[in-house]
Amino acid sequence: MKRIIILIFALSTIMLFADDVDFSGYGAVGYKIYDKSVGDYDLPSSYYQAKLQVDVKLDSIVKFQIDLRGYSETEELEFREYSAEVDFFKWANFKLGYVKSPFSIEYSVPRDKIITIDRSMVFESISDLGYGERNVSFTVFAENSVDDEIPLSYDFQIYNNNSGITGISTGIKYAVQDYIFGVNYHFRGMGLFDENFVEEKINSDGFAFNLEMDKKDLDGFIEVFYVQDMERSLANTFDTTGAGVYAFGANLQIDTDIEFESKYINKLEPAIVLGYFAEDVDNMDQHTIQALFGISYFLNDKTRLSINADYRLEKNIERNIYATDKSRILIEFKTRF
Repeated sequence: MKRIIILIFALSTIMLFADDVDFSGYGAVGYKIYDKSVGDYDLPSSYYQAKLQVDVKLDSIVKFQIDLRGYSETEELEFREYSAEVDFFKWANFKLGYVKSPFSIEYSVPRDKIITIDRSMVFESISDLGYGERNVSFTVFAENSVDDEIPLSYDFQIYNNNSGITGISTGIKYAVQDYIFGVNYHFRGMGLFDENFVEEKINSDGFAFNLEMDKKDLDGFIEVFYVQDMERSLANTFDTTGAGVYAFGANLQIDTDIEFESKYINKLEPAIVLGYFAEDVDNMDQHTIQALFGISYFLNDKTRLSINADYRLEKNIERNIYATDKSRILIEFKTRF
């Protein structure tokens, strides 16, 4: 209750002194049914969550954003993100705060606007390795579309986190008609001491290549990742082998809109997600495949009911045959504002 009172006071103060304040967010309630209960994957479970985002424009140059979240798992209000943006020049804008690193198309889309209920298996796997996270960072960027004279966009970010990792994340995109071509590079570095108290410089890096499509009746993208697993590479370094461990992932997402002229249904949005992830390119026999088929029923632009059939085939060192333990059915009702 105390946090809610502080939040209301802070938002009231912001509205008094800002030129423009916009509120957005969502609320969602859902249910997940897993194929089997394994490890962190439970039997059927319900959940709820909500987001409140505040965008504040102080003047024609400076603006900032606050992102608050609440989840049923913790039943607490979480301060998810803060950033301040200064728009000086068309080709050089600046952002400072605790924000996402520019490494994935999927992660750049807010959760309430993705075509599926949860993030894809490939992105979850890449994120677990430290790529595409939120960090305290300074970013220089420019955003341009196909209608601009030079349809080029870029991001250059320097960051640091509480794990002692300092990194650089960069990306560049070029738009051609209905397509956007992009490439990203992510570098992470830290120093650790071995058993002889000798400092070891541990570095890892990753690449992402992507193609976006935005046609009248069909949207989608494909991403390919090649990233180093810092923790497993670190274990190899201290084991004197010094070998880097690289992972590979590929992710395809496609959706389309079927519109209706009815007060009972605004549109249907079928979606397909296909993914492949191998945690070690030197042992591609151990991998996970995802095939997700979903459909969303929109009562209006901001109210939807979604159903996802998320089929996963996993083969690892313990099992030489495919397992479907993490396959699941997801149902979610969501409203945005």
